[in-house]
Amino acid sequence: MKINEIFLGVEGEGLEIGIPKIFIRTQGCGIRCSVCDTPQALNPSGGVEMDVEDIVGKVMELTKYKRISDHITVTGGSPLECNRKELIYLLELLKLDGYWITLEESGQVYCKNIFDVCDFLSIDAKSPSTGVKINYKVHNLLYNNYLDKTQIKIIVRDEKDLEFVEEYLERYSVFSRIERLYEVIVTPCWEIRESFRTFRSRTKWIHREVLKRGLSVRVIPQLHKIIYGTKRVSV
Repeated sequence: MKINEIFLGVEGEGLEIGIPKIFIRTQGCGIRCSVCDTPQALNPSGGVEMDVEDIVGKVMELTKYKRISDHITVTGGSPLECNRKELIYLLELLKLDGYWITLEESGQVYCKNIFDVCDFLSIDAKSPSTGVKINYKVHNLLYNNYLDKTQIKIIVRDEKDLEFVEEYLERYSVFSRIERLYEVIVTPCWEIRESFRTFRSRTKWIHREVLKRGLSVRVIPQLHKIIYGTKRVSV
Protein backbone atom coordinates (compact mmCIF):
# COMPACT_ATOMS: atom_id res chain seq x y z
CA MET A 1 0.00 0.00 0.00
CA LYS A 2 1.09 3.57 -0.66
CA ILE A 3 1.39 5.36 2.71
CA ASN A 4 1.95 9.06 3.24
CA GLU A 5 2.58 8.84 6.98
CA ILE A 6 1.82 6.91 10.16
CA PHE A 7 1.84 9.02 13.29
CA LEU A 8 0.59 9.48 16.82
CA GLY A 9 -1.87 12.30 17.41
CA VAL A 10 -5.10 13.44 19.01
CA GLU A 11 -8.32 13.37 17.01
CA GLY A 12 -9.08 16.95 16.06
CA GLU A 13 -12.57 16.82 14.59
CA GLY A 14 -15.99 15.24 14.74
CA LEU A 15 -17.58 13.12 17.44
CA GLU A 16 -14.29 11.45 18.43
CA ILE A 17 -12.52 14.77 19.05
CA GLY A 18 -9.87 14.61 21.76
CA ILE A 19 -9.19 10.85 21.56
CA PRO A 20 -5.48 9.88 21.31
CA LYS A 21 -4.97 7.77 18.18
CA ILE A 22 -2.60 6.30 15.67
CA PHE A 23 -3.26 7.84 12.24
CA ILE A 24 -2.56 5.89 9.07
CA ARG A 25 -2.61 8.30 6.13
CA THR A 26 -2.77 6.65 2.73
CA GLN A 27 -1.33 8.26 -0.38
CA GLY A 28 -3.38 9.31 -3.39
CA CYS A 29 -6.71 11.07 -3.95
CA GLY A 30 -8.36 11.90 -7.23
CA ILE A 31 -11.26 13.92 -5.79
CA ARG A 32 -9.30 17.16 -5.55
CA CYS A 33 -11.37 19.29 -3.17
CA SER A 34 -10.53 22.96 -3.56
CA VAL A 35 -10.27 23.35 0.24
CA CYS A 36 -8.08 20.27 0.79
CA ASP A 37 -5.79 20.69 3.80
CA THR A 38 -3.57 17.68 3.09
CA PRO A 39 -2.24 18.36 -0.44
CA GLN A 40 0.87 16.33 0.34
CA ALA A 41 -1.27 13.17 0.22
CA LEU A 42 -2.93 13.78 -3.15
CA ASN A 43 -0.36 12.58 -5.67
CA PRO A 44 -0.60 8.76 -6.01
CA SER A 45 3.05 8.59 -7.06
CA GLY A 46 4.15 10.08 -3.74
CA GLY A 47 4.40 8.41 -0.35
CA VAL A 48 6.13 5.14 0.46
CA GLU A 49 5.16 1.61 -0.56
CA MET A 50 4.64 -0.50 2.57
CA ASP A 51 3.62 -4.11 3.11
CA VAL A 52 0.53 -4.57 5.26
CA GLU A 53 2.56 -6.42 7.90
CA ASP A 54 5.02 -3.51 8.10
CA ILE A 55 2.15 -1.06 8.60
CA VAL A 56 0.78 -3.16 11.46
CA GLY A 57 4.27 -3.40 12.93
CA LYS A 58 4.65 0.39 12.88
CA VAL A 59 1.26 0.83 14.53
CA MET A 60 2.13 -1.62 17.30
CA GLU A 61 5.52 0.03 17.79
CA LEU A 62 3.91 3.46 18.27
CA THR A 63 1.20 2.04 20.52
CA LYS A 64 3.67 0.21 22.75
CA TYR A 65 6.23 2.99 22.90
CA LYS A 66 3.79 5.78 23.66
CA ARG A 67 1.40 3.67 25.77
CA ILE A 68 -1.40 5.22 23.79
CA SER A 69 -4.99 4.06 23.31
CA ASP A 70 -6.19 1.36 20.93
CA HIS A 71 -7.88 3.78 18.53
CA ILE A 72 -6.78 4.06 14.89
CA THR A 73 -7.95 6.39 12.14
CA VAL A 74 -7.31 5.39 8.54
CA THR A 75 -7.40 8.57 6.47
CA GLY A 76 -5.89 10.03 3.35
CA GLY A 77 -5.66 10.94 0.68
CA SER A 78 -8.50 8.58 -0.01
CA PRO A 79 -8.14 5.10 1.55
CA LEU A 80 -10.68 3.61 -0.86
CA GLU A 81 -8.40 4.51 -3.77
CA CYS A 82 -5.79 2.09 -2.42
CA ASN A 83 -5.65 -1.58 -3.31
CA ARG A 84 -8.84 -2.65 -1.54
CA LYS A 85 -7.74 -6.22 -0.94
CA GLU A 86 -4.69 -4.92 0.89
CA LEU A 87 -6.80 -2.38 2.77
CA ILE A 88 -9.26 -5.03 3.96
CA TYR A 89 -6.36 -7.27 4.99
CA LEU A 90 -4.86 -4.38 6.98
CA LEU A 91 -8.17 -3.60 8.70
CA GLU A 92 -8.76 -7.27 9.55
CA LEU A 93 -5.29 -7.63 11.09
CA LEU A 94 -5.79 -4.48 13.17
CA LYS A 95 -9.18 -5.74 14.34
CA LEU A 96 -7.65 -9.06 15.37
CA ASP A 97 -5.19 -7.09 17.49
CA GLY A 98 -8.09 -5.35 19.23
CA TYR A 99 -7.90 -1.90 17.68
CA TRP A 100 -10.93 0.36 17.25
CA ILE A 101 -10.88 1.53 13.62
CA THR A 102 -12.27 4.77 12.24
CA LEU A 103 -12.28 5.25 8.48
CA GLU A 104 -12.26 8.79 7.07
CA GLU A 105 -13.57 8.99 3.52
CA SER A 106 -14.95 11.40 0.96
CA GLY A 107 -18.50 10.09 0.70
CA GLN A 108 -17.99 9.68 -3.02
CA VAL A 109 -17.40 5.91 -3.01
CA TYR A 110 -19.26 3.05 -1.34
CA CYS A 111 -17.53 -0.18 -0.33
CA LYS A 112 -19.55 -2.57 1.82
CA ASN A 113 -16.71 -4.99 2.55
CA ILE A 114 -14.52 -2.24 3.98
CA PHE A 115 -17.31 -0.40 5.79
CA ASP A 116 -18.36 -3.65 7.49
CA VAL A 117 -14.94 -4.11 9.08
CA CYS A 118 -14.69 -0.58 10.49
CA ASP A 119 -16.05 0.43 13.89
CA PHE A 120 -16.83 4.03 12.90
CA LEU A 121 -17.24 5.83 9.57
CA SER A 122 -16.38 9.52 9.23
CA ILE A 123 -17.83 10.52 5.89
CA ASP A 124 -17.79 13.84 4.04
CA ALA A 125 -20.81 15.41 2.40
CA LYS A 126 -19.20 17.64 -0.20
CA SER A 127 -20.44 21.22 0.04
CA PRO A 128 -20.28 23.68 -2.90
CA SER A 129 -17.06 25.34 -1.72
CA THR A 130 -15.19 22.04 -2.12
CA GLY A 131 -15.79 22.16 -5.86
CA VAL A 132 -16.98 18.52 -5.73
CA LYS A 133 -20.54 17.39 -6.38
CA ILE A 134 -21.92 15.16 -3.62
CA ASN A 135 -22.71 11.55 -4.52
CA TYR A 136 -26.19 11.11 -3.03
CA LYS A 137 -26.32 7.45 -4.05
CA VAL A 138 -23.49 6.73 -1.61
CA HIS A 139 -25.16 8.73 1.16
CA ASN A 140 -28.47 6.96 0.63
CA LEU A 141 -26.71 3.63 1.13
CA LEU A 142 -24.89 4.91 4.21
CA TYR A 143 -28.09 6.06 5.87
CA ASN A 144 -29.86 2.82 5.06
CA ASN A 145 -27.05 0.52 6.20
CA TYR A 146 -24.57 2.27 8.53
CA LEU A 147 -26.39 5.06 10.34
CA ASP A 148 -25.58 3.59 13.76
CA LYS A 149 -21.83 4.03 13.20
CA THR A 150 -21.55 6.98 10.83
CA GLN A 151 -20.93 10.68 11.22
CA ILE A 152 -21.35 13.08 8.32
CA LYS A 153 -18.95 16.01 8.13
CA ILE A 154 -19.74 19.10 6.05
CA ILE A 155 -17.24 21.90 5.52
CA VAL A 156 -18.92 25.31 5.64
CA ARG A 157 -17.19 28.31 4.14
CA ASP A 158 -20.02 30.60 3.05
CA GLU A 159 -23.77 31.08 2.60
CA LYS A 160 -24.02 28.55 -0.23
CA ASP A 161 -22.46 25.89 1.98
CA LEU A 162 -24.92 26.66 4.77
CA GLU A 163 -27.82 26.37 2.33
CA PHE A 164 -26.39 23.01 1.31
CA VAL A 165 -26.43 21.91 4.97
CA GLU A 166 -30.13 22.84 5.20
CA GLU A 167 -30.91 20.89 2.03
CA TYR A 168 -28.93 17.88 3.25
CA LEU A 169 -30.73 17.85 6.61
CA GLU A 170 -34.09 18.08 4.90
CA ARG A 171 -33.24 15.19 2.58
CA TYR A 172 -32.31 12.89 5.47
CA SER A 173 -34.52 14.36 8.19
CA VAL A 174 -36.61 11.19 8.59
CA PHE A 175 -33.49 9.27 9.62
CA SER A 176 -32.44 11.94 12.10
CA ARG A 177 -35.85 12.10 13.77
CA ILE A 178 -36.20 8.34 14.09
CA GLU A 179 -32.68 7.24 14.87
CA ARG A 180 -30.26 9.86 16.09
CA LEU A 181 -30.01 13.62 16.13
CA TYR A 182 -26.83 15.57 15.53
CA GLU A 183 -24.92 12.96 13.56
CA VAL A 184 -24.15 15.76 11.05
CA ILE A 185 -21.01 17.73 11.89
CA VAL A 186 -20.50 21.23 10.53
CA THR A 187 -16.79 21.99 10.23
CA PRO A 188 -15.95 25.69 9.82
CA CYS A 189 -13.57 25.99 6.90
CA TRP A 190 -10.05 27.21 7.63
CA GLU A 191 -7.94 27.24 4.51
CA ILE A 192 -4.16 27.15 4.66
CA ARG A 193 -3.81 30.72 3.38
CA GLU A 194 -6.36 32.23 5.80
CA SER A 195 -5.68 33.97 9.09
CA PHE A 196 -7.03 32.87 12.46
CA ARG A 197 -9.09 36.08 12.54
CA THR A 198 -10.92 35.02 9.37
CA PHE A 199 -11.52 31.54 10.75
CA ARG A 200 -12.80 32.91 14.07
CA SER A 201 -15.16 35.33 12.34
CA ARG A 202 -16.51 32.55 10.10
CA THR A 203 -17.03 30.22 13.07
CA LYS A 204 -18.97 32.91 14.99
CA TRP A 205 -21.13 33.50 11.93
CA ILE A 206 -21.84 29.77 11.58
CA HIS A 207 -22.82 29.55 15.27
CA ARG A 208 -25.27 32.42 14.89
CA GLU A 209 -26.78 30.98 11.71
CA VAL A 210 -27.16 27.47 13.15
CA LEU A 211 -29.13 28.89 16.08
CA LYS A 212 -31.11 31.28 13.89
CA ARG A 213 -32.10 28.57 11.40
CA GLY A 214 -32.64 25.85 14.02
CA LEU A 215 -30.29 23.36 12.37
CA SER A 216 -29.85 19.97 14.06
CA VAL A 217 -26.09 19.79 13.65
CA ARG A 218 -22.99 19.95 15.78
CA VAL A 219 -20.57 22.78 15.03
CA ILE A 220 -17.09 21.43 15.79
CA PRO A 221 -14.02 23.38 14.64
CA GLN A 222 -10.86 21.41 13.90
CA LEU A 223 -9.02 21.29 17.22
CA HIS A 224 -5.61 20.54 15.73
CA LYS A 225 -5.73 23.69 13.61
CA ILE A 226 -6.68 25.83 16.60
CA ILE A 227 -3.68 24.46 18.50
CA TYR A 228 -1.09 24.27 15.73
CA GLY A 229 -2.48 26.51 13.01
CA THR A 230 -2.96 25.35 9.44
CA LYS A 231 0.58 24.04 9.05
CA ARG A 232 1.10 20.28 8.80
CA VAL A 233 1.95 18.78 12.19
CA SER A 234 2.80 15.19 13.13
CA VAL A 235 3.93 13.87 16.53
